[in-house]
Amino acid sequence: MDQPHKDENGNDVPCDYTFEYWTKNDPQKLLKYIETSDSPGHITFATEYAGNIKEAKDILLKCLNDQRSPLIREGALYGLEIYRHEYFEHWYEITEEIERHTDEKIETSPGVRVVAEHLSSTCPWNVKRNRARLLGTYAKTLSVIKNISIDHPFRNNDAQILEVIEKCEKTVIEILDREEKQITTMTIEQEED
Repeated sequence: MDQPHKDENGNDVPCDYTFEYWTKNDPQKLLKYIETSDSPGHITFATEYAGNIKEAKDILLKCLNDQRSPLIREGALYGLEIYRHEYFEHWYEITEEIERHTDEKIETSPGVRVVAEHLSSTCPWNVKRNRARLLGTYAKTLSVIKNISIDHPFRNNDAQILEVIEKCEKTVIEILDREEKQITTMTIEQEED
């Protein structure tokens, strides 16, 4: 990759090859292009490449909230996904922004929300957080069931209540095991990339 693609007048042609070249050789040119271009389709691809540039965070966040085109916001999501893996110190902030765009009150485009939901659901941080929520729900459920069995004046079904508790425990353990395998698989895939 010696040069970006050029047109007949010697100008850089905005395309994947050029964006990749700028990312590696002239990152400021890519960032300037994102800020000044009026082509949502080109900005989409440029923002994905910008995820590899440390100085791109503010521009990517600005694009994520750009109301000119859902294409720009979608590209910004993919760029931010790359960014949060490259620059871990911004992981939490970027993850929160991606999650914000799963809300239809904030993100009007169903397509962009789907991308945000996908990126949020595959994030190991969210899988672990969901696991904690599941454990919390499980603990509350057990507490309620045990209180009912203890406080109920007509407790003649202790065996049935214990059976329900055991089924709950088994189900939760199966779900947690499945999620643990998913986290492990995602971690291995990320390490291979």
